Amino acid sequence: MSAIVTAGIDVGAKTLVACVLREGEQAKGKASKPWEAHNTPSGHGSLINALRDRGVKVEVVPGATAGVDLAAGLARLRSLGIRCLLVEGGSRVITSVLRERLADRVVVAVAPILLGTGTDAVGDLGAGLVRDGLRLQSQTVHRLGPDLVVAADLDWDRG
Repeated sequence: MSAIVTAGIDVGAKTLVACVLREGEQAKGKASKPWEAHNTPSGHGSLINALRDRGVKVEVVPGATAGVDLAAGLARLRSLGIRCLLVEGGSRVITSVLRERLADRVVVAVAPILLGTGTDAVGDLGAGLVRDGLRLQSQTVHRLGPDLVVAADLDWDRG
């Protein structure tokens, strides 16, 4: 049975949460118990115990400067048999995942709205020129209502 796995990563709160949805459960509004990994700074023991009391599988992974060690958290998910993960987050999370080369594919929605300065979707990746930017390959473009959705593989060899 296939599974859709989503992860919410809160870098500031030092938490990575992954919830496994088995085939058909998403449509029924059901989900298996979430898996949660924490870089546990002092004082989070009671939170972890409360989550475990509710049936949440909690794994402690090493910390990093900005919070949870994403590579260690994702490696732990892989050791549990999870091979495909949807990571949703703000610019800090997305930038961290890209900077650490932890993604193979991106899916970006483009809405026909101009914000001016707006909000950064991705932070600094160290590319000052277009030629140094992270390249996308095998792109597909879909229209979803007024939005465009672009999916592409990341080309780490050229980016």
